[in-house]
Amino acid sequence: MASLYKQQGDAMIEALVSIVLLSFIMIGLTFLVAKTAVAQKYTSAQNMALFALRSAAQTQGLSALCAATNPSLTVADQSVALAAQCQRSAFTATVAGQTIDVAAAPNSPITGSSLTTKQDSANAALIGGDGVISLN
Repeated sequence: MASLYKQQGDAMIEALVSIVLLSFIMIGLTFLVAKTAVAQKYTSAQNMALFALRSAAQTQGLSALCAATNPSLTVADQSVALAAQCQRSAFTATVAGQTIDVAAAPNSPITGSSLTTKQDSANAALIGGDGVISLN
């Protein structure tokens, strides 16, 4: 009869240990789901920013973006400042067997370009990381 008295409460301790272990597992799963949701948010915003960069280059044109004083685009209803750089270099074109040398001038064709979101806290909060996405 004495051994039965000593075993009372063992089930409750086992149940408490099980609940503690289960709560640690649930906290870990909750953390994992939260991190995944944040990563998905940033990935989605980065894809929208890249699409907006490409769209701006196609619809507005690189010359207009490079000539603008403060170019910007809209991503997820927020304005994102851009840094646009256009390079105009001399090049040689061959047409129907004839070679034409084209000198670099302000109105010559763009031979290289870079559209980049500016590195600031607003862009970092929107698209993650340092807030910079480049389209070269």
